[in-house]
Amino acid sequence: MTRPILIPLWALFLMVAVLAVHRGVSHLVYGDLAAQSRATLDLYTASLRGRLDKFRSQPILMAEHPVTRALFDTPVPDPDAIAAADRLYVRTAKVIGASDVYVMDAGGTTIAASNWDDTPTFVGQNFAYRPYFREAMQGRLGRFFALGTTSNRRGYYFAYPVRRDGEAVGVLAVKVDVEEMERVWHGPADHVLVLDDARVVFMSDRADWLYRPLGPLSAGDRARLSETRRYDRIDRPALPVQPVATAAAPAPTVTLGREAPARFMRLEQDMPDAGWTVVMLAGTAAAETRIAAVTLIAGVALLALSGALWAGVQRRRAMREKLETEERTRAALQRAAADLERRVEERTADLAAARDELVQAEKMAALGQMLTGLGHELNQPITAIRSYADNTLKLLAAGRMQAVQDNLRTIADVTERANKLIRNLKSFARKGRLTLGPTPLVAVVQSALQLVAHQARDAQVTIRIGSGVSGMAVNADPVRLEQVFVNLLTNALDAVSARPERWIVVDAVESGGAVEITVADSGPGIPSDRRDRIFEPMFTTKEPGAGLGLGLSIAYSIMRDMGGSLAAVDAPSGTGAVFRLTLQASPVEVAA
Repeated sequence: MTRPILIPLWALFLMVAVLAVHRGVSHLVYGDLAAQSRATLDLYTASLRGRLDKFRSQPILMAEHPVTRALFDTPVPDPDAIAAADRLYVRTAKVIGASDVYVMDAGGTTIAASNWDDTPTFVGQNFAYRPYFREAMQGRLGRFFALGTTSNRRGYYFAYPVRRDGEAVGVLAVKVDVEEMERVWHGPADHVLVLDDARVVFMSDRADWLYRPLGPLSAGDRARLSETRRYDRIDRPALPVQPVATAAAPAPTVTLGREAPARFMRLEQDMPDAGWTVVMLAGTAAAETRIAAVTLIAGVALLALSGALWAGVQRRRAMREKLETEERTRAALQRAAADLERRVEERTADLAAARDELVQAEKMAALGQMLTGLGHELNQPITAIRSYADNTLKLLAAGRMQAVQDNLRTIADVTERANKLIRNLKSFARKGRLTLGPTPLVAVVQSALQLVAHQARDAQVTIRIGSGVSGMAVNADPVRLEQVFVNLLTNALDAVSARPERWIVVDAVESGGAVEITVADSGPGIPSDRRDRIFEPMFTTKEPGAGLGLGLSIAYSIMRDMGGSLAAVDAPSGTGAVFRLTLQASPVEVAA
């Protein structure tokens, strides 16, 4: 085959090879982006679901409260009963962290509320048009989310009927402020949206996207939104979202914006109980840069390889020519052979260098991968990875390959620590049946410490693990036991945060077939008159809004379900608090 034909065929082969590399790299990079974004979306959705579940039972409890029921003992509520209800709802809203707590009569008019002395107030307002009121009057737990027509603040509403002689005579409602849920959503390239059943943005990390649909609203959706006054007097244009065809992406890709629109990978997860759809828009700019860089490096490597192959062809051609002229002059043949060998060595060296650069560039591209939206705890390993990567480039330019390898190993260790944190978060969040078995105590304690490590560092608290924890196993469910330790450590961190000495000690001792584990702190301790009540639900010594008072109660119930016990005991030093967990020792020996 002649040279004029070989050259275009070889060029075509190079183009096809580069396109194949580009497609393969795109599949890998977009797949990693989708996996990371899906994990982040799962965490955000679990956080939203947990926040709502926290308030689900509150209207039921308040509707059955004697103060609430006393409002309906007479046809017209007694002023003293209304005043007592107002005071109760103010205290309840502060303790549970709710936006508002209020009660309505059978006609939907508010007769008592936690904001009774605010301007504006719910008292006297009629909310019969709200779906949550109608659902509660029908005997069900009402749920609804909307922009408040009185407060002009977004909220999720839970409502439950107040019954008298088996019939609904009123409705008790609890409003949850959703703006607090948005505060943990952050990321320079990613965005989170919560859509209602009409695909209207109800929550977002971008305030200018609120109340805007992702597409044109149908006449039915407009009528329903107007009837329920979900977004009263707000009518914003749809967000400029356009689908983009990207064959290599495992999830739909869209653009958003009118001028210089940004490209995102869109992932969704439904929350059917809340009537929401959580959408994550993961920016693809970094992924596209990585794809372009790797494709460029692969193209350069293929070009170098083709040059080496072409040199080989030329070498064989030259050898034939030199063999034909061997009889004329041996000296000329030797010079030509030496020159040819030198050229082959140079080409071979160029090929080896190009191959090394390709391998090194792929490693560096992998190190550029970062987790998005997992919060402050991942900032330190990501910063460390960036620092080591910059240093590696300098070492590589200086030719210090051993130092480059050492840096890459350090980057791998830091990445594994970040990955372990994500696994611990998902393990801690998952639900499952209680499963008892031999459980290494030190592994559970260390996992719990990783989950509170960031809070401990911020508060400058020293957490020590006693020698008794190592080499000991208990009969327990590891996930549930980890939750107990997290609750106790979190309470201890809150207790010592304002103390001059801030420390927490976890230790264990085996006695008579049982393992006694202690969690001690340097906090102010537990007054003796409150020690008998700290495990009661809704009892808390924290500031209003700092918690529901359920942490110790939940820990107490978990220990009881596992056949163990949890108690507050006297501190040996006379200061601080000491909690003692007792569980059956496991007969399995665990290596220290």
